[in-house]
Amino acid sequence: LLRFDYTPEDCVTFHESVKKYIVPLYGKLQQKHKEALGVDDYRPWDTEAVLTGEKPLRPYESTEELVEGVLKMLKNTDEYFYNVLNAMKEGKTLDLKSRKAKSPGGFCTYLPITELSFIFMNEANSQSDLTTLVHESGHSVHDMLCSSQEAFGYMNTPSEIAEVASMGMELLSMDKWQEFYKEPEELKRAVKEQLKGILKTIIWVMVVDKFQMWIYTNPEAYSDARNDKFAEIASEFSEAFVNWRGYEQELKHMWKKQLHIFEVPFYYIEYAIAQLGAVQLWRNYKNNPEKAVEKYKEALSLGSSKSLPELYETMGIKFDFSENTIKELMDFVWNEIEELN
Repeated sequence: LLRFDYTPEDCVTFHESVKKYIVPLYGKLQQKHKEALGVDDYRPWDTEAVLTGEKPLRPYESTEELVEGVLKMLKNTDEYFYNVLNAMKEGKTLDLKSRKAKSPGGFCTYLPITELSFIFMNEANSQSDLTTLVHESGHSVHDMLCSSQEAFGYMNTPSEIAEVASMGMELLSMDKWQEFYKEPEELKRAVKEQLKGILKTIIWVMVVDKFQMWIYTNPEAYSDARNDKFAEIASEFSEAFVNWRGYEQELKHMWKKQLHIFEVPFYYIEYAIAQLGAVQLWRNYKNNPEKAVEKYKEALSLGSSKSLPELYETMGIKFDFSENTIKELMDFVWNEIEELN
């Protein structure tokens, strides 16, 4: 993928560091979930189980309410963020409502003639819709900031920085989610789910990346070997605390749900790299909001005119997924989760 700022060996280090520091933390969360469910064995269907009496988070009632609420949050973070999304609202480049035969998923793309971004999603009054719109707003801000680059190629940014823009915006907005959650317990639950999702996402990315690395370095391995290897890797990472007894075949084939493996080989590790960057950005924001936002905008305005390490440095964060960095960042996230308990 023409990446020169890190190597396959760096990715192996990443895998092992996540296995050492993040998998045990996520196991603790699953242990607490198991105890809360009151089950003796933690099975695949238990991992997403809702506790008795717990209702889904419903942060808004209408699409208009979602947009207005996110606009208020962005305005309270930075006026420029607000202006970007408001221009899209006025320019009618927000396609958010679900409708019959609409394609699933969500994305953001830049429209160079209108000089506006376009956000596509399928909202259904859920917490994930709130984070999706904020996430895509981060991409929109990035599009607009780097649109001033004179070299058109520099407007196309690699995922390792593009996803910091979007994942980072999710975390920058968290201290304003009371715009949607008036009940303190619901707000706390929404934030906790967001932070747990950081651990879960990084672990799953490691499963996919390690599996892809094995596939392409073992071209002689065919279907049974591939399936067995995936189950082995998943059991070390995402499924380390889950009992798949009796459903071993289902586990072996679970890799087939990840579209990236078939459509865009090796395009996945970027999400975990960017997630580490977003956590660093959030930590900086908690210490000095104004400075963190300014550095965020400064880095994003560079597009891809600088290397990834330089872009991260401009943002005031490190392009580093070594063992020490992962431990330090995950300790920070874990402490934030603990404070919500």
